[in-house]
Amino acid sequence: LYTPASETATFTAVAKRCNDELGGRFRIQQLSLPKAADDQRLQLARRLTGNDRTLDVMALDVVWTAEFAEAGWALPLTDDPAGRAEADATSDTLPGPLETARWRGKLYAAPVTTNTQLLWYRADLVAPPPSTWDGMVAEATRLHAEGKPSWIAVQAKQYEGLVVWFNTLLESAGGQVLSGDGKRVTLTDTPEHRAATVKALQIIKAVATAPGADPSVTQTDEGTARLALEQGKAALEVNWPFVFASMLENSVKGGVPFLPLNERPELAGSINDSGTFSPTDEQFGIAFDAAKEVFGFAPYPGVTPDQPARVTLGGLNLAVAPTTRHRAEAFEAVRCIRDVENQKYTSIEGGLPAVRASLYSDPAFQQKYPQYAIIRDQLT
Repeated sequence: LYTPASETATFTAVAKRCNDELGGRFRIQQLSLPKAADDQRLQLARRLTGNDRTLDVMALDVVWTAEFAEAGWALPLTDDPAGRAEADATSDTLPGPLETARWRGKLYAAPVTTNTQLLWYRADLVAPPPSTWDGMVAEATRLHAEGKPSWIAVQAKQYEGLVVWFNTLLESAGGQVLSGDGKRVTLTDTPEHRAATVKALQIIKAVATAPGADPSVTQTDEGTARLALEQGKAALEVNWPFVFASMLENSVKGGVPFLPLNERPELAGSINDSGTFSPTDEQFGIAFDAAKEVFGFAPYPGVTPDQPARVTLGGLNLAVAPTTRHRAEAFEAVRCIRDVENQKYTSIEGGLPAVRASLYSDPAFQQKYPQYAIIRDQLT
């Protein structure tokens, strides 16, 4: 089981859970790919083209499905000897993540984690949160004029994060990069698509040049965006849900000046020996209630008023490599890794939003992700 290095602990634990269930019939071994998505893809491509027979199950970034399917690097789910893979992948799986595993009408992988960006904002500075990018820029301009934190934290250096931002803006404006069959560039092929492309670029320019904008905006990524808000420089941020847990943890550690949870005696002992925030349910409630006063979340801002954004999804899909010598076992491993209980573990303990719709009604999941309703809506 090849997974990104950043998720090693989570999938090692899930593999162990599955091995316990399998009772020795076969074992799942987690192996780490590099941290960077481009490096992960390159390593898998080299192994596949080299006919690496140790390659069985691969965790693929959701944007790779078409490439791996076209190259013959991922088996269609219909190749499962047990005939169960397709039904399992489609049952109880949110529509958005499921579509990322499909190419030309066939499923080539089973979603295992998903992700969608939200708007995070300083609730003590911004009310209500803006629902459009024009509103974002207007709020930033107002805050700068008042001498308050005014950055809009984004991902804008030259890497996949910038592509995610541009693609979300483009799709939200009614455009698209490629035609449905993936054969034609459609950025400017019609007046409507050209207008959408121009609008997306205008928004990026407006964010970068707004009064009081982040002077290092062209060097920003998910980490710098998170820090910009935590350090009191940004009032608005678009980012993945991991920033919620980070905000609470760093506040308890004393690293967030506008949310000094380190001064709350009720939260003593909530940082474990590994240095991570591990509160009791009561402590979590105390921290969250305090955070709500200054830190809020809302749907990702749209381009057009009254039209929700079409947010680019993240996440991982599990695919079986054509090089495998254990086809039946590989497909069974995929079913186990993404079963409901392991999905619950992956999302609650691993911090990766679930792909199974039923978990969004689970009280434990809802506590871990107070923004669950927004996440579910953007994935549906």
